[in-house]
Amino acid sequence: KLDESGDAPAVLARHARYFLELAQTGTARLREADQVRWLETLEREHDNMRAVLSWAASSGNVEIELQLAGALAKFWEFHAHLTEGQRRLEGALSRAAAASSDLRALCLQGAGVLARSQGEFKRSQAMLEEAVAIRREQGDKDALAEALRNLGNICFDRGDIEATRQHYEESRELYREIGDEFGEASSLNNLGVLASYEEDWERAGRLYEQSLEYFRGRDDMQGIARGLMNLGEVRVMQEDYDGAEILLRQSFVLFRELRSDWDIVYVLESMAHVRNGRGRGIDAARLLGAAEELREVLGAPRPPNEQEPYERHVQRARESVDPEDFEKAWAEGRSLTVEEAVDLALSG
Repeated sequence: KLDESGDAPAVLARHARYFLELAQTGTARLREADQVRWLETLEREHDNMRAVLSWAASSGNVEIELQLAGALAKFWEFHAHLTEGQRRLEGALSRAAAASSDLRALCLQGAGVLARSQGEFKRSQAMLEEAVAIRREQGDKDALAEALRNLGNICFDRGDIEATRQHYEESRELYREIGDEFGEASSLNNLGVLASYEEDWERAGRLYEQSLEYFRGRDDMQGIARGLMNLGEVRVMQEDYDGAEILLRQSFVLFRELRSDWDIVYVLESMAHVRNGRGRGIDAARLLGAAEELREVLGAPRPPNEQEPYERHVQRARESVDPEDFEKAWAEGRSLTVEEAVDLALSG
């Protein structure tokens, strides 16, 4: 009926503008106290967003396609629409030869983050380096700080620790210059991850606590959840299994409410550390199997710098029980849904 009316182009354009504005508003609220409500809204309207992206691509409205894809990048990351998000962002970029540098940098950054989550580390780094170069040329300190922080993440995944430190420190300084407390808190959390990698557990704990103080003050659920998860991992490495479990349980509850399956993978693996540290190798095997299955479902392989410590952890769990029992428990874990795996971790 719409096609017959002759009004389709105008109606579709209005539809596109409406959902572009909704996506941009929602993305801006993803670091606020009502982030869960906005994530639910974006998920509910995801098919409308998909329709706009398809219409924009087929009708040559490249700017709308880039704006919407760029706006949705954080939502795609939060709710683990990793493959779809990367495909749509890179598709938009392929049609963006004449696009503004600002839109190109926005989409390069989103695509780079999602490529990282799917194990395309070299591709991710190339896109993020291009985004950083654009932001330097523009002189936008806020956007440059975020791009540098994301570039630091991929350098960390690839084991380039000095480059990681350089990008994190520059990002933090830029955030401090412009008074962006959220950005500085995020950088503190990143620096905590770097301190953990260097096994400086006391410094890592201090940095995580500093970042958590800010996130709690803003009711930023994702920031709180990630800070708790990271602090829990520090407690694991200090063999404080009771303290670790308290923190990890709290992060599980928040990540489940956020529907952040990518993060849940890491908490499952950390909780497996706790179970194994308490001599419960069968429970550890189930949780490790569940985490491995979820990684495969999401298409989110383990970064190279995490592989060796992970294999050592699995080997310790494997050696603590009968080999056949370990394999059976691992297979049982792989058969669990996300909800069942979280319930198992929380069951104690």
